[in-house]
Amino acid sequence: MCLFQLQIWDTAGQERFRSITQSYYRSAHAIVLVYDVACQPSFDCLPEWLGEIEQYANRRVLKILVGNKVDKEDEREIPERIGKNFGDANAFDYFLETSALDATNVDRLFHEVAMRLTNDMKRSDERCSIPHSMLHFHTCSEISFTLFEKFHRFDRKTLMA
Repeated sequence: MCLFQLQIWDTAGQERFRSITQSYYRSAHAIVLVYDVACQPSFDCLPEWLGEIEQYANRRVLKILVGNKVDKEDEREIPERIGKNFGDANAFDYFLETSALDATNVDRLFHEVAMRLTNDMKRSDERCSIPHSMLHFHTCSEISFTLFEKFHRFDRKTLMA
């Protein structure tokens, strides 16, 4: 049996993490680029981040494109088909839209990443096979929901004070 660790870095696109992200690209097996579907500038930054992936990452890295904040449908600036077309045109391995706020497709995203990485490992080393039934991880929707609930409890307490 082969074990692997999912290490997730969320830099939120902040400039201060640029030097750190460049060193992590080299050892990454998967990179998830996330843009805000209700914010055109976040989508417009994708080519810059893609350039960094091409410059620093292993050429076989799993590239995932995610349009986030689909809960803001009334404020949407990037149609789903535009995100999908960008992903297809730039050789992303997978495209998905999510909402971290209400956990829409968050489990699906992490499950997809884990399954694709597992399948890649199986192809590269037949000795390293992980049956689907042995692939367990805490679901992100539970975590997101817990954080969402804690945030709202904190927010209400703050407002009542």
